[in-house]
Amino acid sequence: ISVAVAEDSKVLGEFSLTAKQGHMKNLLPLIDQLLSGLEIGVGDLDGFAVSVGPGSFTSLRVGLTTCKALAHTVKKPVVDIPTLDVLAWGL
Repeated sequence: ISVAVAEDSKVLGEFSLTAKQGHMKNLLPLIDQLLSGLEIGVGDLDGFAVSVGPGSFTSLRVGLTTCKALAHTVKKPVVDIPTLDVLAWGL
């Protein structure tokens, strides 16, 4: 599981957690920890990006659902990004 906040192509903060299970119980606390550390709230974000695979079906579903729920709550856009593109960019 990885979460990050970026601004103008600069990563402001990121957290990664290696877990074979427990994505659902770990994702929101990881997001909260990152945002708290940066002293920003979900509403301060301009938008969201989420990986759309390839990857584990359940993990992708948890990530997409969480991202879409947060974005819907604060009425911000969501961009889907293939995992291989993220790896190619070195993020």
